[in-house]
Order: sequence, then C-alpha cells, then structure tokens
Amino acid sequence: MTRPPMERLLIPAVAAILLSTLLFAGALPDRRDEEGLAAATRTALEAGDASALARLFPRDRKIRASLDRIADLDGFIGPGPLVEALRRYLAGRSEVRFEGGADASPESGTVRVRGLLSSRDGAGRRDQVRLMFAFERLDGQWRAVEIRETG
Repeated sequence: MTRPPMERLLIPAVAAILLSTLLFAGALPDRRDEEGLAAATRTALEAGDASALARLFPRDRKIRASLDRIADLDGFIGPGPLVEALRRYLAGRSEVRFEGGADASPESGTVRVRGLLSSRDGAGRRDQVRLMFAFERLDGQWRAVEIRETG
C-alpha cells in the first residue's frame, strides 16, 4: 500500500523540524561539547583533586564503572566512592597525563571521551591505562554516566 503524496512529504518534514529543534535546544552534542568534555576530563584527571573529579559526574545518580587496575570497581557505583577511588589512585602517581579525544553519537546524544592515562607509580615505573568516559546531558549539564578501562 502506498501512502498519499502529502503523507510522504510530511514525514521527512516533521523529522527535519524535530532534529533542528533538538539541535537548537542543545540536546544533541556538537563539536564544542566534545572539545570541552575532553579538556575537562584531562584537567580533572591531571589535577587529581576530588572537586575537579566530582564535576565530571552527576551528584545524584550512580555511574556505570568497570575499573580493574585503577580500583576494584565493577557495576553501578555512587559518585562519592568513584571520585574517592580515582583520587586515591591519582594521589599515588606522578607525571599524570591524559591524552585523548572525544566523539559524539548524535543518535544517542552521548559524547565519549577516550584516552590514555599515563603516570609513574611510587617506584617510578611507567603505567598506562586506557579509559573511556560516556557523557550525557543531565539537567542541562554534561555528566559522565559511565567510566571504564578499555584494555
């Protein structure tokens, strides 16, 4: 069964209006969001202090975490214990660097920040951990809803 000509035109028009509305309202990520989230993640990890790390995560929502080397965390973790685990790991390190970038998924409205966390342990040995943070817009703010080691 074919649709009437007007209906065939109406569906793409409605889809275009919805997409432009979402873009205008800031619901979908853009390049500035990607760059800003990558920079904020780098700054927080390299600073290693609790307040900088806490700004990455929502205050009232558990975060999906899969961290084996940084901390023995797997599952949904509250922001307080997650920030404390990251802070403790980073406090025992020197020469902490996070190099990475971000990519957006317009379909899901998620921005993923992926990178390599490099540091030296207390004995001076070099250590590297690949990390991925998934950010979503929550109450108008980008917050990480997932963090995991990626190999």
